[in-house]
Amino acid sequence: MINKEKYIKKFTGQLREWTKKIEEVKVKADKALAGTKAELNKHVEGLNQKKQVVAQKLQKMKEVSAESWESLKEALRAAKGKFK
Repeated sequence: MINKEKYIKKFTGQLREWTKKIEEVKVKADKALAGTKAELNKHVEGLNQKKQVVAQKLQKMKEVSAESWESLKEALRAAKGKFK
């Protein structure tokens, strides 16, 4: 079983990675033609919303006791699955 601190560290790194990838898509959107740019911007908006959900769940995990974090771990995994 992964302990709480390792799990938080793992998902904090994942959020940083997602942020970097979202920024890369934003750069592509800025360089794209009008139609493609709008589509990419919509995609970036959706990714940012999903990332925010994961970030909120991660913050809750940081705040809960060691005994109750297991239930949040499952919610965080589910949110991560939606991000991909």
